[in-house]
Order: sequence, then structure tokens, then C-alpha cells
Amino acid sequence: MSSLKAIARPEIVKSPVLAKRMKLIERLEEQLAMVNAKLANQPFSAFKQKTIKDPVSGEKTTTQVPRKIRPWYFENNQHYYLEIKLAGKVLELQPNMPTIDVGAFAELPNVFQILISATEKGELDDYLRSSDEEESKKTPKDTTKKN
Repeated sequence: MSSLKAIARPEIVKSPVLAKRMKLIERLEEQLAMVNAKLANQPFSAFKQKTIKDPVSGEKTTTQVPRKIRPWYFENNQHYYLEIKLAGKVLELQPNMPTIDVGAFAELPNVFQILISATEKGELDDYLRSSDEEESKKTPKDTTKKN
């Protein structure tokens, strides 16, 4: 025991940008799976875990419940476009230009792979930080009642 060095527990700092990056990667992978299923003419379904309490016994069980995922891509005159969405907001890769021009539907998997790779490398961190700044600039809603 005398050979071990004891120290105070170091504080672990979690980066909010890292958490957003991981969430964005997860969402991009869901979108990619949806596109791949459509290209293969397969049905796509996503699930989430839900804990349900039995009213009689009080026992809790975890089940999978279907979850609706809306596509981030859309079509106009047989040309496809993509908007990256995070926390209900569209990320603007350039000012006032949130939409990515994809072209053919078959190109969507390649675009998603590029976006996943860029997110993993941290290339979208500036956009994730800017969404943090926008949230902090919002003024809290006035909750006082007016008579």
C-alpha cells in the first residue's frame, strides 16, 4: 500500500459540444439507416426503450416501442436536398444557407457518410457551439400574468 500514491479525485469536465457531437452522429446514423432501407426497398422502423409499470403487481418491465423518425431530406422536381437538424433547429453551414444540395436519391448515403465523418473529426463543432450561443442569447419568457 505504501507504494501507491493517493490523490483527491480529479473533477471530470464534460464538454457540451462533445455531447452534441455524439447526439448528432447518432441522428445522422439513423437517417443513413432510413435511406439505406429505402434504397433496398425494405421497411424501416426505429425503436426506443420504455419502462412500463404494471398497475397490479407494481413490477417494472422494459419494452421496445416504435419511434417515429422524420427524414431530414426532401425532394423537389426529382432533386433531393438535405437539412441537418439538431434539437429541433436546422444547422446553417453557411449564413442563410441551411440546405445541402444532394442531387439524386442514391447520393444520400454518401452525403450522410461525409457528414458523419466530419462530425467525428470535430469539423461541425463551430456550428454546434453557435447553436449553444443562440440558446444562451434567448431571453427567458415572461411568466408574470398581466391583468
